[in-house]
Amino acid sequence: VAHLYNNRALHLLAKAENPADPAVLQTAKEELRISLRIKPDFTRALSNLGVLLTRMGEYHRAEYAYRKAILYDPRFASATHNLGLLFGRQGKQEMAIEWLQKAVQLDSQSSHFKAHLATALLKKGKRKQAIAVLEHAVKKHPKNERLQYQLQQVRQQ
Repeated sequence: VAHLYNNRALHLLAKAENPADPAVLQTAKEELRISLRIKPDFTRALSNLGVLLTRMGEYHRAEYAYRKAILYDPRFASATHNLGLLFGRQGKQEMAIEWLQKAVQLDSQSSHFKAHLATALLKKGKRKQAIAVLEHAVKKHPKNERLQYQLQQVRQQ
C-alpha cells in the first residue's frame, strides 16, 4: 500500500512539472506522508518527499528527508545525489561536491551523477577536476551527446 501512495505522488509530481501547481504539489506531499505513515523506512518515498520539498522551497525539510533516507539505506545513490543537488541549489558547493562524489562512488555507471558533479566542481572553480570527471564519463558513455557537449563547453572556458 505504501508503494501505491508513493507512485501516486510521483504521478502528481510529473503532472506538476511545468508549471509547478501548488495544489498538485500539496496533494503529492499528502500522498507521500501517507506512504511514510504506512512504512516509515520507505527510502524511495523519503527521497521523493525530498524532491517535492525542494521544489516547494522547503530546503531544511528536504535535507532532513534525504538524510533520513540515507540513514535507512547508506547505499541509496539517488538520495545521496539529490542531497548534493540540494546543497548546490543553496550555494553550498563544497557540500554539494562531497555528496555528489559519494553518489558517483555508489553508482559509478550514472552519467547523470557525473554531469552534476562536474557542474558543481566548475562552480567551485575546479575546472581541471570537472574536465577529468567528464572525460571519464564520456569514456564510459561514448554515445552520450549531452556529456560530450558538456565536456566541450568546459574545455572552452
